[in-house]
Amino acid sequence: MASATDLIPTSDPKFQRLRWRLLLSYLGVILGVTGISAIAVYQMVAQNLYRQVDSRLLTVAQTAAKSLALVKHEYREYEEQEDKDFSETGMQPNFNHPEYSRFLNIATVTLPDRDLGVEWFDESSLLLIREGNLFPDEVLQPTQSRYGQYFQEEKSRSLVFPVFLLNNKEKQELAGYIRATESLQNIEQELSRLRWGLAVGGILALGLAGISSFLLTNQALSPIEQSFEQLEQFTADASHELRSPLAAIKTAVFLLQGDTPDRPQAIAIIDSATQQMKALVEDLLLLARLDRQNANTHRDRIPIPLDEILEDILDEIDNQALEKQIAIKAEIAPNVMIMGHGTLLKRIFVNLIENALQYTPKGGKITVDLQTKDRQAWVRIQDTGIGIPPEQLPYIFDRFWRADKARDRRMGGMGLGLAIAQSLAIAHGGKIAVTSQPQIGSCFQVRLPLIHPSLEKTAR
Repeated sequence: MASATDLIPTSDPKFQRLRWRLLLSYLGVILGVTGISAIAVYQMVAQNLYRQVDSRLLTVAQTAAKSLALVKHEYREYEEQEDKDFSETGMQPNFNHPEYSRFLNIATVTLPDRDLGVEWFDESSLLLIREGNLFPDEVLQPTQSRYGQYFQEEKSRSLVFPVFLLNNKEKQELAGYIRATESLQNIEQELSRLRWGLAVGGILALGLAGISSFLLTNQALSPIEQSFEQLEQFTADASHELRSPLAAIKTAVFLLQGDTPDRPQAIAIIDSATQQMKALVEDLLLLARLDRQNANTHRDRIPIPLDEILEDILDEIDNQALEKQIAIKAEIAPNVMIMGHGTLLKRIFVNLIENALQYTPKGGKITVDLQTKDRQAWVRIQDTGIGIPPEQLPYIFDRFWRADKARDRRMGGMGLGLAIAQSLAIAHGGKIAVTSQPQIGSCFQVRLPLIHPSLEKTAR
């Protein structure tokens, strides 16, 4: 059973390296996802802000385009009044002249309260008038696109919008251009704040991800480390269990090599040790098949009378109980049918009842009770044996586990009986629960699903 100590990092170098690889992998993935997400958010916000600027520039340019004809007319009048041909001389009108200011007031549009400028050009790209407080230094670049063309400088963005009017032949001809320009200062300020926010958020996210990754790494490795420790313990226990019969065989062989009258005894020792090793190997193979869920417990099942299995087991151990002067009391309900494998089911209760018999002292009592409840068969095996301390109860179904007192009382036991019983019960859709008090006794309760009602008549 896992405890709080299982979350403490192991000192094993293999797991330390694995822990760091997993931690760096988690952080790498999270950093990559966070970085890509931040870039995507930044790009979306930036594009949205620039789309808003483009939309405003287009609106201003389209509004200003409606006054281009009037601007050109007023411009020609202003030229005549000044007696100058600006288009030929390349000169620009005096935008600060009072007459020109009056002309501006007549011909221009109302601009929003922002860093924005609008310029009117004729078809030859001659600047006619301008209004606002922001104008690009670049020379006008004519365009024939009906939707205009956007140009961006370091701190501003402009739209050059061509204006087409109908001539006398009702054909559209180029009348001039509108260039609308807006400052990008506000956008850059917003994007700068966004970059700072994403950077601070990314650092916080990375810190939280680091803590989470550390916890997740420990949590992910905890069962692996526990399984590794169990495997090491399993190997050590299996080696210990095999050492005794192998030592006995070696001693018997030594006796057989000499001219000794103990030959029959040596052969008996070899036979006993061989049987012990065979039983151990068979138990280990059974557990391995159950671990792989390859014991065919879900196939070839047949209806099994559980009451008859229990009665057969009690008949078989009756002589052992008499020898130890242990009373066995049975209360077994009749006609209790479950689906399963008779041999495997019998192994569950043989292990549990023999366990109770071995750990119950002379003059004790064992009670075997079978009842049905909630579509389940309830088998209770209670003894008046030595009991199990509360701190050891979580480990009694571990393989090769035995309490020290139990090991002393049951020489030759391999500590696999309860593990096999639990695995077989689970394979049949059931489970085993246990309660115990030292020097008072233990109670094992097995619950198995009853046969489905639709199969009861066929089974009987």
